[in-house]
Amino acid sequence: MPICVHCGAPLREGRPVCDYCKATNDVDLSGRHYFTTHLPEKVRLCPQCRSEMEVVDVGVPGKPFYLDRCPKCLGIFFDTGELDVLVHETIQGVAHINNVRLSTLRAAAPESSEAVRYRPCPECGKLMNRQNYGTYSGIILDRCRDHGVFLDAGELYRIFLWARAGGDLLKPPPEPERTKHQLSEAEIELEDASPVSLTDLVMGVFKFLGR
Repeated sequence: MPICVHCGAPLREGRPVCDYCKATNDVDLSGRHYFTTHLPEKVRLCPQCRSEMEVVDVGVPGKPFYLDRCPKCLGIFFDTGELDVLVHETIQGVAHINNVRLSTLRAAAPESSEAVRYRPCPECGKLMNRQNYGTYSGIILDRCRDHGVFLDAGELYRIFLWARAGGDLLKPPPEPERTKHQLSEAEIELEDASPVSLTDLVMGVFKFLGR
């Protein structure tokens, strides 16, 4: 179990804020990835607190791996595809789904007292969509369709726990087939329309031209 680096108290699983001293701890990268900090080539503002983000290199095997992280609130922005790569490099060899563990992780998800709000992408400034990681995890990410995803402090650690318990092996439910009652009126009319033969079509054209 992680402990608070400020007061030594145990941290509740997946929660970066200490219940005792209220300090925010780096549970996402500290002790899990050796990383170095670099000056960014382009300034990106944190979607959460609007501070300037710094670039950290977490160094996946064989190459540098750069992420944007806020030094104030410790939120992390992943460019498109980077989160999947980091999870795959960090959590390997999982072949079974531990449903008991997954249920425990879902039940332990921290509840936010803040009202739901949509936050701007640090790259384009457009409001990002909220998305449940892996469909079932209860870890709500902020996703920009074009540029990537933003995680609040502690959410990357929770994703690692989820993946280690086999959560990434779960398959999303298939799209339900729509019945005829669920089709739009236009679709129903098209579906019920009688097929038109080529002869009828040609005769209709001649009739129109001969008017």
